[in-house]
Amino acid sequence: VQPVLAGTGRWAAQGLAGGDGDGPPGTIAGMLVAEQNVCSSRFGVKGKIDASVRVCQGDGSTAVAPLELKTGRQHATHSGQVQLYQLMLHDLYDGKNQSIT
Repeated sequence: VQPVLAGTGRWAAQGLAGGDGDGPPGTIAGMLVAEQNVCSSRFGVKGKIDASVRVCQGDGSTAVAPLELKTGRQHATHSGQVQLYQLMLHDLYDGKNQSIT
C-alpha cells in the first residue's frame, strides 16, 4: 500500500496547482463537480464523468475538463470516452468552458 500512496502523493504534488489558475498548463486548479451526469442529444449519448475540473491554461485562465480515473491496463476506449466527455462538457457549458475562471 505504501508504494501506491507515495506515487499518489507525487502525482498530486505535480498535478495540482491550487485554485488561482496560475499553475503550469495542464495542472488542476480545482474541482467543479464529482460524478457529474451528462447527457447529449447532439451525440445521442449519456455518461457519468468521474470529476469535472478546472485546468490551468498557462496564461492565468482555466478551462473545464473531464477527469476520469481508470484502473488496470490502458485501452483506446478510455481516450475516446474522455474526448467524448470533453465535447459534452463543451455543449453543457455552451462553449464557454474554454475560459471559465
